[in-house]
Amino acid sequence: MVQLGILLTRKYRLLSVAAILDVFETVNRFYTEEGLEPPFCIKVLCSAGMKQAGMADFAGYQPQSIQDQPKQDLIFIPAFVTDDIKETISANQEYIPWLKQQHLAGAEIASYCTGAFLLGATGLLDGRMATTHIDACPAFASVFPAVRLEPDRIVTGESGLYTSGGATSGFHLMLHLIEQRCGKEMAVRTAKIFAIDMDRGQQTYFATFLPKHNHHDELVAMAQQKIAAAYQEAETIEVMIRDVPASRRNIVRRFKQVIGITPIEYLQKTRVEAAKKLLEQTNQQMTEVMLNSGYNDPKAFRKVFRKTVGMTPTCYREKFHGAYQAGKRASPLACLVLIVLSVISACCPQSVYAQFKPDDQALYDTILHQDSLFFGAYNTCSVHLQEYAAFYADNLEFYHDKGGLSTSKQDVVEATKKNICGKVTRELVPGSVEVYPIANFGAIEIGFHKFHNSAEPNAPSRAGRFVFVWHHVDNNWKITRVISLH
Repeated sequence: MVQLGILLTRKYRLLSVAAILDVFETVNRFYTEEGLEPPFCIKVLCSAGMKQAGMADFAGYQPQSIQDQPKQDLIFIPAFVTDDIKETISANQEYIPWLKQQHLAGAEIASYCTGAFLLGATGLLDGRMATTHIDACPAFASVFPAVRLEPDRIVTGESGLYTSGGATSGFHLMLHLIEQRCGKEMAVRTAKIFAIDMDRGQQTYFATFLPKHNHHDELVAMAQQKIAAAYQEAETIEVMIRDVPASRRNIVRRFKQVIGITPIEYLQKTRVEAAKKLLEQTNQQMTEVMLNSGYNDPKAFRKVFRKTVGMTPTCYREKFHGAYQAGKRASPLACLVLIVLSVISACCPQSVYAQFKPDDQALYDTILHQDSLFFGAYNTCSVHLQEYAAFYADNLEFYHDKGGLSTSKQDVVEATKKNICGKVTRELVPGSVEVYPIANFGAIEIGFHKFHNSAEPNAPSRAGRFVFVWHHVDNNWKITRVISLH
């Protein structure tokens, strides 16, 4: 049996820990259902300091101190929830010597997304390959120059040290480890349950160019402004920054020092990011996209775009334009129809839903899994508000029989923060959920749930009907529509 230790670091990202537990618990369940011994002995581990501070149970696991543990076979480091990664590494110093000792004793170590920063801090990755969230790669490269960073890779593995890219890339890492220990068939079976595309080989196209502006170099800031104002013109970088009062050599040196890339690289990334948005959000012809992004040579445009993004402009449009348009087409009228249907369904006795037999069991299990993750973050939103908010699509429409319609994701999240966090928790009524597929879009989840107010612990809670419309795009599930009836 594989001894699997999952670290509860300081400032861990809840969804990453929940995902790791869910995947390996699912594999254990598969084995148990077939009368076999589960392959993984799962433990949740924390530092001695956190243990002394009184760590509460986590998802049914009693956190155990790393100092009390024998050698683990596999250790998982979750992602971090903070942007201040240096402070976070400092707060987790206690894990570093223990991870070194465990690896020296033969343990394999895997990091989920930005968990690679803690693994990098051990020095074990020096001279070896690693990856992390695509948007965190510049910071990682700056902090750990001795590591052979592979930003495009979704999974790396070398000498018993594994890293994964952003978000769902962690699932690919887990599938890889499951295949190693349990075989290809079990990895495929697990992938189907969690709706993971096993063929995805890179993460470059998920990157977003977010230029740094919080610096105090006026010359660099002036150059950035010139580029932002003129990138659509088919001009050279020299023409764009000619009015900046400094020599070209001085500007390039300071730009590289402050931003991390040269002005010409900055211009190319700005143009490519503009092209990506046009491909995602408009129906412009490819020539129009090219010209409106600042290019006038189709061959050069295609070459730069492919080098930066990892695919051609045409492939990028095919991958992301449909998702954007589908979001736009989902109209309030469609939701009103769902409201009518849900009101009718609400008249049916609850016992009916205990008899529901899904046509697609894998989809049913996947949606229940997403529901548990979403409301796990909801029930702990005082510390996991960002994870909760991440489940909502930007084009969210939230229908509430008492509160009316809200079409602002930010307003919904703020209302949750104000009225729910630390006060109200949600309980799903067992056996009440129905899941129906929506072809080429996602799924509809219908069910009953109850809400409990901590200020009124003895007050009765009546079950209310809910409807979720889930959109599945690029291995992510987002809630686009909510109907809540109390």
